[in-house]
Amino acid sequence: MTPPPRPGDVEPEDRAYSPPSGDGPPEHVRPAACIIEYPPGIMTAQVEAGDRFAEFAYYFESDTVRGLWLGRPWNREVIARLAAWPPLAHVTHLILTESWPGDPRALEPLAGSPCAGGLRWMEVREPTPIDPDVLRSLGRGLRDLETLRLRGHRSADEEAAAIAASDWRLRRLLIDGCGKAGAQALAGSEASSRLEDLEINGYVILPHQVGDEGLKTLATSPHLSRLRRLHLVGTGIGAAGAAALARSETLSGLEDLSLTGNRMGADGARALAASRCLRGLRSLCLWACGIGDDGLRALASSPVLATVEDLNLNGCSIGSDGLTALFTSENARSLRRLRLAGNRLDNAGRKIASWEGLARLETLDLADCGIGPAGARALARSRHTDFLCSLVLDYNPVRDGAAALIERFGPRVSLAERESEFD
Repeated sequence: MTPPPRPGDVEPEDRAYSPPSGDGPPEHVRPAACIIEYPPGIMTAQVEAGDRFAEFAYYFESDTVRGLWLGRPWNREVIARLAAWPPLAHVTHLILTESWPGDPRALEPLAGSPCAGGLRWMEVREPTPIDPDVLRSLGRGLRDLETLRLRGHRSADEEAAAIAASDWRLRRLLIDGCGKAGAQALAGSEASSRLEDLEINGYVILPHQVGDEGLKTLATSPHLSRLRRLHLVGTGIGAAGAAALARSETLSGLEDLSLTGNRMGADGARALAASRCLRGLRSLCLWACGIGDDGLRALASSPVLATVEDLNLNGCSIGSDGLTALFTSENARSLRRLRLAGNRLDNAGRKIASWEGLARLETLDLADCGIGPAGARALARSRHTDFLCSLVLDYNPVRDGAAALIERFGPRVSLAERESEFD
């Protein structure tokens, strides 16, 4: 199975866009920026050469474009010019991709900028750690910033500690490369009391992880009771960490939980299933957690599953026995999106097609599950798939079953084939 993508990696959507009329050069001589939708719902001007941002002032003459994405090169000098640029007052979303050369203090001019007061959302994709003093200054200067995303950092414990010890008023924080010390700093800080969304990604540097001890600290923090979304991805969490999470009364308000890439196994799944504190979950992602059939049986019998609408079990070593437990569970009645990609379900096509719960699903992902022609034809004939909006069967050997699927589902089915290494 293809490894899961780095969390937070979102492919921006290109949109056709005409810049507003008004002051500035005539449209036929205006330099073109790529207008994309990133983050979702925000039209953003992506400037590949970050030092040319001033050429695109006319994009911010109306309310249509509110995001600015600066690519390389940008440095302290460029940020100083940006901080004094009047159109920045109309920018609510700022994305900065990799300064050149790396400078830990490059962002400092933003802290005192009179034009940056409108910023609500900022993402910095930068392998060079940001100086802790600069982060503290930014926390004092960007008082209305609600979302901070620190992507691509090699080690972010000092950055997490600086955020925890400063005046940030964040509601959403994403931080790559944060380990146990960073998690403990966040857990012990009153500045975390406003957080509703916390995402820590450990894939950036595998030895540097939150681990079970770090999760235990988060789970017992008195400052994280407002969290509704918690994503701990590739952070070295095992069954003991899952058990601590399951016992956490502080985190009982969680609605969206992802433990992607943490090998907690069946014991971890059983711990989550026994929880009395996680019964408000609407989304549960256990991608590549190795829970197996035993772990799925435990979840299927648990009230924790009863409220879950989006269940991701990609690459979880699940087979036919696990599916039987899920499909016969009364707790699975809320499911609307089910992802099973990368599990060896070679002979389960007919079982899936006959499951009455299919009638409630909007999305079913069976990519790389070994579904053959017979299973494909069974899915095409199923009387339970009328309301299915998306059926993903990529990388399956459906062969002559593809025609029946296309006839039944049309554009609702995806049948991508794996490229040959010799192509």
